[in-house]
Amino acid sequence: MTTVSEVKSWLRPLLGKRTDLALVGRNLVFSPVRHVLRGIYFDASGDKKVCRPKWYLNNLCKNAASFSFEHWGDFYLLDYDDPAFLGDLYEKLDSVLGLDFTKVETLQDFLDRTEPASLNGLMFNRRALSSTPYSYATVLAGLGRILEARDALSTALERLHNSYHGHLGAAEAELAKRANSAVAKVHRSIAERDRAAIGSVQAFAGLLEGGDRAIIAAMLRQWEAETVTRWGLRHVWQPTPLPIELGAGD
Repeated sequence: MTTVSEVKSWLRPLLGKRTDLALVGRNLVFSPVRHVLRGIYFDASGDKKVCRPKWYLNNLCKNAASFSFEHWGDFYLLDYDDPAFLGDLYEKLDSVLGLDFTKVETLQDFLDRTEPASLNGLMFNRRALSSTPYSYATVLAGLGRILEARDALSTALERLHNSYHGHLGAAEAELAKRANSAVAKVHRSIAERDRAAIGSVQAFAGLLEGGDRAIIAAMLRQWEAETVTRWGLRHVWQPTPLPIELGAGD
């Protein structure tokens, strides 16, 4: 198990030199935070003496309930019982902190770096932002590209509806075989999550259809504020206007 105190002790020399980095629990983030979160998360592994750091990018305007790795890459596993551990860690940190993801500061940067044509040069999972249509829609909306955001959100809603009905059907099929099926409970739980998400996405779709840029911007700013609060980032967050508020886009 990788603890917060362990990560703090490992990174103390780095944090003493880098004023642009802050440690939030096991999460090393670039500060200040504006719309996009960049960082390195010191994840645990199956071995209690091995940590698995991951570097990542996250869109903060998407109203995420829990911390996630939207676009990410792995270090190798690091065994902190190894006498060479700290040397290995800092060698890897020097390499990772020089990658392109550290330069992603704006929503436009985030979009540019996560498009298919840009992914080949990055050590992230090879998933374009456009393949996650809800997050894609919130980024497009923040950039003022309302028509494109509507199309992306339509795709997101279609996927959510398909997932909802698929899991509901799977739950019913399992219950037909066994009244207290644990598998059915899992399917129902996912279906309930999907139903809640459908309501939220439909509400946002309504705002996009209305086309009022001030209202859309206010919703995105509220979601960003709620996300940074939920993730414990308010002390490193610097609220700034979204491009849509500065006249960008359609």
